[in-house]
Amino acid sequence: MIKARVLNKKVLSFLVYVILTLSISGFAFMHFSSSYNTWIPVSESMVPAINKGDMVITGPVDGIFSGNIENGTIITYERDEITVTHRVIAVHSDTFETKGDASEDPDLFPVSISEIKGVYLFKIPYAGYIRDFLNSEPGLLTLIFPIIALAIMILKDMVKEARRPAEIQVNL
Repeated sequence: MIKARVLNKKVLSFLVYVILTLSISGFAFMHFSSSYNTWIPVSESMVPAINKGDMVITGPVDGIFSGNIENGTIITYERDEITVTHRVIAVHSDTFETKGDASEDPDLFPVSISEIKGVYLFKIPYAGYIRDFLNSEPGLLTLIFPIIALAIMILKDMVKEARRPAEIQVNL
């Protein structure tokens, strides 16, 4: 019974380790890759598919995960320094007509392929709020204080260990 619990704890720990490693690796890849990006919607124009505050992950237009841009594909494009994530409702020869899911009317201007910054892959709900908080001054302090406290505790233990007299081990 006890061995089964220990084995279950080890398996669970291993699974958590693997999931964390894959998650961190994936986000590191996206961060350092110029083809994959994260966007935070600032409006409710794509509700219910994408909510304000979600983190949208996009890939390259010709990427292996993206496929072709067709009707129903969600794209992120930039026009006049404004980033927009909307759904394609019509494909023309060299442009796309887009519309937000929560909007009645299509966007005023067609989107050219050169304006597209990425094709929607998936979203992480509420992660945009977390990122915005961590980029703020209170969020930065929320991160710094625990790190400083942890460093102080580690240094305290190191000093305590260094001051402790060495134990003499006698082998008989």
